[in-house]
Amino acid sequence: MRLWVLSDLHVELTRGWDLPAGDARPQFDVLVIAGDLIPRMERGVTWLLERVPDRPVIYVAGNHEFYGTDIDRTVEKAAFGSAT
Repeated sequence: MRLWVLSDLHVELTRGWDLPAGDARPQFDVLVIAGDLIPRMERGVTWLLERVPDRPVIYVAGNHEFYGTDIDRTVEKAAFGSAT
C-alpha cells in the first residue's frame, strides 16, 4: 500500500496553493492528512472530497481544525461532509 502523507498544510494561510493534480501527484493508494489542514474540519472534508474523490483519505484533525468552534459540533458536521 502506497501512502501519501501530508500535514500542516494550513491552506487558509496560503494564496492559491493546492494539491498537485494529475501526473504531478505521487502514486498513492491512500492520502493521509495528519492535522492542521484548515480551521473547521467540515471545510477540510469538503476541500478533500473536491480534490481526491477517487481514493480513500484518512483525515486526522489537528488543533487548527477546531479553532473558534465547538469540537463536538465540528466533528458532527465533518462526519456528514457539511460545510455550513
